[in-house]
Amino acid sequence: SVAGGVIGAHQIANLPLNGRNYLELSLLVPGNSPAPNFDPTKVNTVVISSAGQVGRGSNVSVDGADNNDDVVGGSLVNIPEDAVQEFQIATNRFSAALGRSGSSLTNVVTRQGSNSIHGEVGMYERDKSLQGLPATYDPSLHATPAFHRQQYTGDIGGPVKADKAWWFAAVEDRQQLGADLVGLRNSSTQTIGKTFATAPLHDFLSTARLDWQATGRDRIGFRESLQLEDDLSQSQ
Repeated sequence: SVAGGVIGAHQIANLPLNGRNYLELSLLVPGNSPAPNFDPTKVNTVVISSAGQVGRGSNVSVDGADNNDDVVGGSLVNIPEDAVQEFQIATNRFSAALGRSGSSLTNVVTRQGSNSIHGEVGMYERDKSLQGLPATYDPSLHATPAFHRQQYTGDIGGPVKADKAWWFAAVEDRQQLGADLVGLRNSSTQTIGKTFATAPLHDFLSTARLDWQATGRDRIGFRESLQLEDDLSQSQ
């Protein structure tokens, strides 16, 4: 028996996510909570703590392939939300064959093409004028921190040969300008005040997949995932 759950395609396609990271849907499964993340290379990566265990000790696989950062833990490469078909998160009591985990196990299955060409495009916008102030906001500053985010997404898939081979590709581009609360030294008064420093982020994700039904019982798949991130945050 396994303690955990499966997040299916219907939930991934319909539930809203702030930032569009599919791993946040793991919080729908009892026993999971957001884990703190202190490494500067993982500021924009979602880490899940299962049953109170260390989130960076979890094991993440994509289509059966290892997707762990062996240095600091957590996912090595993010996957576009539109490229995820479903994923399983096992919080406890999973098979030893799925080991290499000091916490939970997340097994991701990416989408594949079908016998008809299908695709979609999207644009998501979030702006400071449409949201509440952050919990760390200091009203004594008499200033509102800057924030705006645009995310552009697209995916398309179809057949190479009907009932024999299929292709699929998805991309996501996030452009964000945020602000972090920082200290500002005043040499003349020998004091440190508070101000907001800009924290830009540009994150590009892509996943491409090719599947071939070699025989009635054997299927061969090829997948390539890419992440290019350029950001400035409190830890850097």
